Amino acid sequence: MIQPNDNSLAQIAWASKKTGLTLITHDINIPFASEAMTRRFLDNGEYSTALDQCISWMIDEPFSSIPAVTGSYIAALFEENYDCAEQFCLLGLKANPTDKMLLNNYSVVLAKTGRIKKAIVKFKEIGKLEKKPDSHLTLLATSGLLLMRNGNVLEGRIKYQESINMAIQKNFHEAAAMIGLHLVLEEIEHGELDTLEVNRIISRTVGSFKSNNVNYLKNIVINKLKNYKEKIIQLS
Repeated sequence: MIQPNDNSLAQIAWASKKTGLTLITHDINIPFASEAMTRRFLDNGEYSTALDQCISWMIDEPFSSIPAVTGSYIAALFEENYDCAEQFCLLGLKANPTDKMLLNNYSVVLAKTGRIKKAIVKFKEIGKLEKKPDSHLTLLATSGLLLMRNGNVLEGRIKYQESINMAIQKNFHEAAAMIGLHLVLEEIEHGELDTLEVNRIISRTVGSFKSNNVNYLKNIVINKLKNYKEKIIQLS
């Protein structure tokens, strides 16, 4: 921590979330420190800077799937920059064509940009990698997204709820909150909002839990709900 290199700095950045260690990242001038910087800026809610650092990380480690997964996640979720997210996925998949999380993130990007048939094809590739169905909560949530975007709204909600239940059972509070907010975003996209149900989802999954990531996504949801209600008033 006194004189870190890029590897020890990345480990400190990872450990700081789990141990309470304080990592001061300003004035650090270490070659190839982009992984640690990406994680630190992401934790601090500085998403544009985190994305810039992740691009450098991808350049440093072009054959690793981790910067590609992280970059596509930041670009799609927090920046809504789907072109950038897609580039991360495509570059990552060149070196890691069977990486499940890259295939997952690419499926999400395809679905969010209206290419649902291709998204489903890509997502099915994940199932071919496993002899039995994967119960990973992220994949469950993505299957919910794809079902809803493909018109199977009820089945999609069920998959989202399965993912939320799994996160709650495992005490993954941030994951439960993020998945719940994603479900609300899909309900807004679908356009048949049940206000009581939306409030129930947010109350159950988010509650009083706070983190930079959850707060950021919650604000996106609030703004989209507001815009949705304004459109409904104008139409009526």
